[in-house]
Amino acid sequence: MAFNADEFEICDATLVKYKGAGGDVVIPDGVAKIGFGAFEHCESPESIIIPEGVTEIEPNAFFCCKKLSSIVIPVGVKRIGWYAFWGCEALTSVIIPVGVTEIEGGTFESCTGLTSIAIPEGVTKIWGGAFSRCENLTSIVLPESVTHIESDAFAHCKSLTQITIPYSVKEIGHVDVNWEVVYDSDTGAPHQLQVNTERRAIFEGDASLTTVRLPKGFKYGREELGIPEGAEVVYY
Repeated sequence: MAFNADEFEICDATLVKYKGAGGDVVIPDGVAKIGFGAFEHCESPESIIIPEGVTEIEPNAFFCCKKLSSIVIPVGVKRIGWYAFWGCEALTSVIIPVGVTEIEGGTFESCTGLTSIAIPEGVTKIWGGAFSRCENLTSIVLPESVTHIESDAFAHCKSLTQITIPYSVKEIGHVDVNWEVVYDSDTGAPHQLQVNTERRAIFEGDASLTTVRLPKGFKYGREELGIPEGAEVVYY
């Protein structure tokens, strides 16, 4: 496998670290995995082409690549890990390839320039904070394959005006569990655990939301979802 060792640290087909000068980056052929934090805090890359043959983008892979405005993710990628694109402020659009089944927690959080996202059929779960604080995301289309949307998935998306929840969705939000140790008043020893639960909304802080389309008979309402008072809820 030929590559410039001054730019790419590659071990066992995993891109471990990018050390180049940035600009337009083409990851060499033969790489099968973008490793944990491989481009983390690299502020110089402006565009990145990921080659065919890559099947996994590990967590934090492109974390806080602030100048990254374009990325090509090939068909064949099956997993995009937690916080993979967190804080990529210059990204305006992303096409997620068919084959990815979950949008993991914080994957596109704080991508403040993101205006559109294509989620393919086959994605079943959107984890908490996946698109949180995407302040310029105006609309999003969820495929009929989605069955679970976790809390804060679209929280603080200030420009989001409309969204349709498909019939396939069976569960929205999750229950936060807070474990509290109870200490014996005499000995000071812990002897009991108490659990406090609270379900959090998926649209927390989305003040611009004007329309939410929900399936008829949907078990969650305005309060559970965090839909602002001024937004219209349309059942279809």
